[in-house]
Amino acid sequence: MNTLSESQAASWARALESHSARQRGQLMAWRSALDRTVTHLLQTEQALKSLLETIKPALEKTDGDTDNRDEL
Repeated sequence: MNTLSESQAASWARALESHSARQRGQLMAWRSALDRTVTHLLQTEQALKSLLETIKPALEKTDGDTDNRDEL
């Protein structure tokens, strides 16, 4: 079985540390992107709820008009 020299082991250790740091950075970037996405989705949900409340009377009026026509 082959063994690593001290310099080879140190080189591997540096490579693994570098790889881990890159992965950590990528994970943090993904987390940030997901957090921003969640924030935007919540804002969209609130905007849609507000829009629904704004147009709800018109929708209910339209539904009432349709019901009146059905009665005729």
